Amino acid sequence: MSMSLLGIVLGIAFFVVTQAQTSGFEAFFIRTILGTNGAIHISDRFQDLTGMVSKAEKDGSVKFVFNSREDARYVEGVESPDLLREALEEFPQPTGISEILEGSAVIDSGSRKHSTEVHGIRIEDHILASNLENQIIRGKVSDFAVDENGCLVGNRVAERLRLQLGDRVVVQAGAESRQFRVVGIFETGVSQIDKKR
Repeated sequence: MSMSLLGIVLGIAFFVVTQAQTSGFEAFFIRTILGTNGAIHISDRFQDLTGMVSKAEKDGSVKFVFNSREDARYVEGVESPDLLREALEEFPQPTGISEILEGSAVIDSGSRKHSTEVHGIRIEDHILASNLENQIIRGKVSDFAVDENGCLVGNRVAERLRLQLGDRVVVQAGAESRQFRVVGIFETGVSQIDKKR
């Protein structure tokens, strides 16, 4: 009898622990991954650059047609973001749509340099589509919104470059460079993101 009771107690305890762990992971996933990158990420459109097209006939046979696409033009990213935004806004109750200009750059703090991903955002839109406002650990979103030379950096980037609020950095992308002031430091909870943005 005591063995049966012990088995039931351990089974229930295992179930409770498993449910708590699952709920905890769900909250972590929503707060970090979805809160940083959003639920849907549209970054490119399908572009047929090879010229090969397959077509299924009504009888089930498949015909392959090859058209040379030597003059095909590859368009990186979204070619008409305004039209895409209008189409997305037609979905019922979108919580937010944020257009992001992505690129790679080197941040120079004066004493150290660090390769990073740069994300250009419209803060008003991005707040609706992400959890950025809650991820700021130092500084304020409002400071970023009003300072056109302000930047937000991940906490791992800030640690590596020894950056504090108000520090000036030079962001170099290709042959261009521009100076920014650190107005906020964020932590997403995902170290791969925090050390690259």
